[in-house]
Amino acid sequence: MAESFSIQEAAEKLGVHASTLRRWENEGKLIPKRTHGNQRRYELKDLKPHLARKVFLKERKTLISLKPTCYLIKKKQISIKEYKARLNFFKNNLFI
Repeated sequence: MAESFSIQEAAEKLGVHASTLRRWENEGKLIPKRTHGNQRRYELKDLKPHLARKVFLKERKTLISLKPTCYLIKKKQISIKEYKARLNFFKNNLFI
């Protein structure tokens, strides 16, 4: 059986509010299965594309944040050691 999540669990995994998942359902972007009690259940396979998008957006934000740092190194306003510390911070905070 596939792993499934309640609306609240799915919202937490995706970093969105439960009302966003309800809106996505109305828009046809993410359709959950329903239990006999009519509660929404989201399967991991259905969440994966949205999780991938979340990671992509975090990576994009990180790369944009690193651009000014690279400029500062070029202008010798920060050391390579400080640059590596910033890079490690972004790397460690990038993944879900």
